[in-house]
Amino acid sequence: MQLAGLPTTCQSISRMALVGRWERTEFSRRRKGQGGGREYHFSLLPLEAQVDFLIRFSPPYPPEQIREWKAKQEWFLGLHPQEQAIAERRLKVIDRFNELQWSGMKIVAALAQCEREFGVGKSTIHDWRLAIRGVHSHVRIAYLVPKKRGPQRADHG
Repeated sequence: MQLAGLPTTCQSISRMALVGRWERTEFSRRRKGQGGGREYHFSLLPLEAQVDFLIRFSPPYPPEQIREWKAKQEWFLGLHPQEQAIAERRLKVIDRFNELQWSGMKIVAALAQCEREFGVGKSTIHDWRLAIRGVHSHVRIAYLVPKKRGPQRADHG
């Protein structure tokens, strides 16, 4: 697969990873299975390649879904800064969990690590993950506002 902004050969891409020291980040891991090698998170790619990938491979969202997300984003921006800060902290916990899992850590271990780092229970982290499942990354934060104020997802009542 050729992406804009990336070299055309595997050897050149490997050289790009080496020069960029990609293997020294938390977004790199040894490839499992036969053949070895390394796997890198797509966020390490040049921005041009990331955009090309997203345009070519992201599923289109239905217009009604986009309208709903835009409304939730507007709603979130109108909240008190203290409520926004709670949601931001929750999103940091989720992002850290995702980093740990991407680096190869098992789910149970990643939950335990986040529990130690943030003082948040494993079941709470799991609930937050469920609340944002299937939601576009730009509006996930609106779904992490405490339930007494947050927008309710149709499938989570």
